[in-house]
Amino acid sequence: MDRRDFIKLTAVTGTSATLASCGNPEHELIRFIPDEDLVPGVAEWKPSVCPMCAAGCAVTVRVMEADVETTRNGQAGVVKMGVAKKLEGDPKDPISQGGLCARGQAAIQVTYHPDRLRQPMKRSGARGAGEFKAIPWDQAIAEVVAQLDALAAAGDQKSLAWVARPRRGRRDALAAGFLTHFGAPPPIAFEIFGDEVLRRANAISFGHEQLPTIDLARSRFVLSFGADLLGTWNSPVAQNAGYGQMRGRRPGQQGGRGKYAQVESRMSLSGANADEWVPVKPGTDGVLALGLAHVILANKLRPADGGAAAAAIGGWTGGLADYNPAHVEQLTGVPAARIERLARELVELQPAVVVIGGAPLAHTNGLFHALAVNALNGLLGTVGQPGGLFFTAGVQPPAPSAQPLI
Repeated sequence: MDRRDFIKLTAVTGTSATLASCGNPEHELIRFIPDEDLVPGVAEWKPSVCPMCAAGCAVTVRVMEADVETTRNGQAGVVKMGVAKKLEGDPKDPISQGGLCARGQAAIQVTYHPDRLRQPMKRSGARGAGEFKAIPWDQAIAEVVAQLDALAAAGDQKSLAWVARPRRGRRDALAAGFLTHFGAPPPIAFEIFGDEVLRRANAISFGHEQLPTIDLARSRFVLSFGADLLGTWNSPVAQNAGYGQMRGRRPGQQGGRGKYAQVESRMSLSGANADEWVPVKPGTDGVLALGLAHVILANKLRPADGGAAAAAIGGWTGGLADYNPAHVEQLTGVPAARIERLARELVELQPAVVVIGGAPLAHTNGLFHALAVNALNGLLGTVGQPGGLFFTAGVQPPAPSAQPLI
C-alpha cells in the first residue's frame, strides 16, 4: 500500500477500520509494537546538530508520535514512533545563539522530501548525460565488492579513488582506515567552492590552517571579497548575529553604526544587504586588495610597523608601485577614486576587517587573492584584535605538502 491509499483509508474509515482491512485484503496492515514510549499529542524536544554546513549549529528537534509505515520480516505494517516535525536553533548554543538559517530550517526535508535519494543510483546513460537508475542495495554492494575484488586480484589497489566532500568526522575516519587497509590512496576531498585555498593561505600568513572567526559585532567597517557572510559562507547564523549587533549600534553609541561593503562579480544576498556594492572583474579581487594597500602605504595612513607586518605577510618587497589606483582601475574595473576612498575608510573607520571567501578562491589564482587580503589585514592590524579576525589558539598547521596547491 502506498501513502496515498493509506491516507485515504484512514481519513474515511479510521485507523481501526483500516487495520480490519475493510474487506479489502490488499489494504490489510499489521499494527506492530511501538518503538518508543511517547505521549500522544505531546511534543518532545531533543538536541541535535544541523548537518547542512560545516558550521554545525546546535538545534532542537520537535518530536511527536506518528504512525509510520514499515516492513518487518516481509510483512507490511505500521508502527507508532517518534518522528521529527520541526527544527529550531538551540538558545544555549554559543555559535548560533538560538538562530537557524534557511538551509537549517529546510534540513528536515533530507528525511521527508519526496525527491530525496532513497537507494543507490547507477549511471544508465553516457558519462555526463546525467542519466541514472535506482538499483537495490544488495545489487549496489555486490557490484562495488566485485570491483574491489578485481582490483585486489590484479594488484591494482592504487587505482581506487575515494572522492567526497571536505567534511571531518567519523565517516571520513572510517573511509580513511578502509583505504589504508586496502592499500589505496587516502580520500580525496573536493568541492568547487571549498575553503582549502583559504586555509592554506591562513597557514602561510598567520600559522593557522583554519577559517577565521570574524568579530563583526565590534567592527566599524567590514569589507568582504566574495564571502557571502549573510548567505551561506562559513558560519552564516553566527555572522548574521554579529552583523545585527554591528548594524544595531546608534550614532551616539560607542563606535557608531558599522559599515558593510561587498566586493564581488555577481550580487549575492550579502551584496544586496550591503551599504556599498563594488562590482569587480572576475579573477581580479587580489589586485584590488593590493590597490587598497598601495593607497594606505603611499599616503602613510598607517604606522611603519603596519607596513612592515603587511610586507612580511604578503611577501612583497619594494612597496606596491605596480598597484597604483589608475592601473588597478584598468585591471579590475573599479574607479580609481573609489579605490582611494575605500582605502581611507578602512583606516578611518577602525576597527576594520577584510574578509575573502567563495568565488574568488575558486579561480586558478585563488591563493594570490587570499594572500593579498591577508596582507591587507596585516596592514590594518586587525588580526587578533577586537573587530578583526581570530583563530583558534594552539591549532598548528600540518607539514607543507610536496604537491603545489594551485
